[in-house]
Amino acid sequence: MKKLSVVSISSTELPLLTYVRTVIGAGRITTKVCSREHHSPSFAYSITSRQALTLLTQVCPFLRTYKFKRACLLLEEYQAVTPRNGRYTPELRAARARLEERFFAISVRAGANGRIAHSPSMAKS
Repeated sequence: MKKLSVVSISSTELPLLTYVRTVIGAGRITTKVCSREHHSPSFAYSITSRQALTLLTQVCPFLRTYKFKRACLLLEEYQAVTPRNGRYTPELRAARARLEERFFAISVRAGANGRIAHSPSMAKS
């Protein structure tokens, strides 16, 4: 199963997420399951695929921690290894798998925490 690029925001404040969806003009808000009675109702805004990439180009300069490196990787390589028609050649499938491996290797556990300097390729936006 192929993984999609997703940008998501979780919050207990529905008006905030509604505002985000209105400003962005795309995405969906879902209700999260309350696991305990004393927990507040929680919601999640999410936007996927190429719309998520468009949003990432706008918010990437403000990201910190490992999420900045992940966003840069997606912005630089995701479209090149993801055909719009969903038909993968063996070479594209292998390239996509390598991208996913590199993406998930970037994490707090991998030592990429803390403030990360912006890459020169992101400065052009």
